Amino acid sequence: MENTSELIDEKLGLQNTDGDTALDTFSLDEREANLNKKEMEIKEKLSEIKRKEELLHIIEMEQKARDMASKRGLPMEAVQLIDMQSEETITESIDILQRLLSKIKTEQSAPAVGDFKPTEPLTYSQRAELYLTNR
Repeated sequence: MENTSELIDEKLGLQNTDGDTALDTFSLDEREANLNKKEMEIKEKLSEIKRKEELLHIIEMEQKARDMASKRGLPMEAVQLIDMQSEETITESIDILQRLLSKIKTEQSAPAVGDFKPTEPLTYSQRAELYLTNR
């Protein structure tokens, strides 16, 4: 039966394959260097996975915000204004945007009361002056 350290070396891929030494395994320093190298590779893969998970979370939150905004009848341009940290902040942002949009609509639909003077058509000299100033 093989030695336990040899089995571990075999599983980790740490056996010496050079063939120029009589030993079947690396020296302690070489094993440690290989372990450190493997550890760094694992840490890099882990950080890449975490980065991908963060990007996926952002994409999911953006999709939730788009869905909620469309269900409430908000324009898609409003999605850029939504705080997408969590579902609660998305809901709060959409509520605020919906109140703001309804306020804007009511202000635009009601005509201003007061000094309304119909504009008279411009004279030829006024149109010429306007044309020359806007060239």
